[in-house]
Amino acid sequence: MDSVLLIVGLLLVAGLLYVGAVYFSKVGPTFDMHNTFAGLEPLAGKTLNEVIVAAGQPAESAAGMGCAHYTWRRGEFEIVLGFDESDVCVGMVHLKSMAAR
Repeated sequence: MDSVLLIVGLLLVAGLLYVGAVYFSKVGPTFDMHNTFAGLEPLAGKTLNEVIVAAGQPAESAAGMGCAHYTWRRGEFEIVLGFDESDVCVGMVHLKSMAAR
């Protein structure tokens, strides 16, 4: 009987560790990226190079009509910033973040 309780206890602990690892593998990067961009405030006026040095390369970019949009993603975090012809940030276009809720 003691060995059955020990096995059940070990399975319970292993399950909790697995759930925690999965949860933090998604949430951890979200908060890290959120904090990175929060540390860059105010974003308007920052150069594209300044943002890349702090946050890494953007996941994608799109250009048109004198403005370029760059997107950064990590975990549940996504931010799109607009940049003018001189690669100076004109502001945030889109933000999706569990950390911002």
